[in-house]
Amino acid sequence: MIKNIFIAVALLILLFGSTSFASSPAVIGGIRDGVALGLMMENNLSNKAKLRFGFEANTSNTPGIIFIGGKWFLSNVGSGFPMFMSGGIVGYLGNSAQGGPYISLVFERF
Repeated sequence: MIKNIFIAVALLILLFGSTSFASSPAVIGGIRDGVALGLMMENNLSNKAKLRFGFEANTSNTPGIIFIGGKWFLSNVGSGFPMFMSGGIVGYLGNSAQGGPYISLVFERF
């Protein structure tokens, strides 16, 4: 089952990745139920909006997280420190796959 999920994720990344070679890849991670590390791609839709998608491997009960959504500029918190709002669909892959909407704040250093 997990092998099929990883194959599906790889195919999705290849499908979306092939349409966004002009996008900027990034390594992402965080601490949730465990430590997460993954790959994210962003593509500019306009000056203040971006399309983003990616996959994270996690050390918790849900070993995979896949997401697709948008990111919108809100304001600059400090000099060179922009704040964005992000929203879209997230899927948690593992023994019991779950999915749903997400909303988050994103702070970028560059």
